[in-house]
Amino acid sequence: MKKYYLLYQTTNLINNKIYIGVHQTNNLDDGYMGSGTALHYAMKKYGQENFLWDILKYCKDEDEMYAEEVRIVNEEFISSKDNYNLMTGGLGGRNVSLETRQKQSISHCNPSQKTREKLRQAILNRSKTLTQYIGDKNRGRKNTPETIKKMQIAKQNMTNEHKENIKIALKNKPIVCCIYCKKTGKGGNFTRHHFDNCKEKPHGLA
Repeated sequence: MKKYYLLYQTTNLINNKIYIGVHQTNNLDDGYMGSGTALHYAMKKYGQENFLWDILKYCKDEDEMYAEEVRIVNEEFISSKDNYNLMTGGLGGRNVSLETRQKQSISHCNPSQKTREKLRQAILNRSKTLTQYIGDKNRGRKNTPETIKKMQIAKQNMTNEHKENIKIALKNKPIVCCIYCKKTGKGGNFTRHHFDNCKEKPHGLA
């Protein structure tokens, strides 16, 4: 079965923002639309039916495919607000040429200020969305006495290994910044009291 190496573009038909990426497939009608984080959030917001997927180029092999992505999705491209790309191209490459890997290394290890800001905003928006989802899902919920009792027993029987794993997990959580009070922190307690629940959030702001 023939394998296709594609450079593609996904376009938001509502605001004309685009995402450029690469895709390997044996079926040109597999329904693939893109794998970008910002693109997926946009699809949830606007609906996948409002996005158009186009093939920009058929490449002869994987090496050429990733080389094309590196060439097009560069620092200048991702610094624009007209696209959903958060990182320069070529991250998915495996058996690419030395020249292509060198281009990727230089690009990924030295991101511009605009790129770092774009990534920071993406992380903040993701944290805000997750916090809002969890808050809406748990709002008004109260644990039953039976559930509280089980939680107390589980905490009392927690092993030292389990406690250490929790410490490591908390330590590795990313530090985020509240967009309203500008304080930084990490973990559930921080997100619970900031972002949409921040005391500094202006009244009436959705």
